[in-house]
Amino acid sequence: MAAVSLYTRQNNYGKNTFETLVRFRFADRGWVVPDKGIQIKKGKCALTDIDLVAYKNNILILAQIKVAHCGYTPYQKWKAEKTVKIGILQCNKVMEYVENNTNEFKALMKNSGILPSDFDDFCIVPLVITGSNLFSGMPNKDSVSVVGIEILDILLSFYENSEDEELILSLKNPLQGLTDVVGYPEIKYSKIEIEGFNLLFEEIE
Repeated sequence: MAAVSLYTRQNNYGKNTFETLVRFRFADRGWVVPDKGIQIKKGKCALTDIDLVAYKNNILILAQIKVAHCGYTPYQKWKAEKTVKIGILQCNKVMEYVENNTNEFKALMKNSGILPSDFDDFCIVPLVITGSNLFSGMPNKDSVSVVGIEILDILLSFYENSEDEELILSLKNPLQGLTDVVGYPEIKYSKIEIEGFNLLFEEIE
């Protein structure tokens, strides 16, 4: 029992720390971000939590934050991928709720201080944010992007400097990597032969 309790505490600590980091990344770049997630309900029954809600320039991001690191064993990879898929299912629940309860959702966002009280026109981007960029290429038939914290950080930096909405709206379709981000430079692969060795490297054009 003690071992299980310790594991649970460690897991919760990692998740809470990662969620705090992600919120800071958004808040530091001018997004409106609550200090904690928001729970959505149907009547008195909880449907799911939204780990991160972030708003800026008519764009509302609703994200599940998953501490999914890809290890080396088949079990570790399977477990991490399963965690990400749970996040995708949660995003689908949230979007279904928003579609069927639009006015209630708007009221929730306004009462939470996220949306301006007199504002009704915004675009929702559902996301699963993970600790690894590897899952950005995971097969995904749903309209939910899975994005690693490093790719997200670069994307937020681009958006802060340009305020081009297409940078964020490109996440409305499942993201396969950095080159799917609007405005990101193309990567060129090159090879150099030195004393019988082939050195492969990437260049940004």
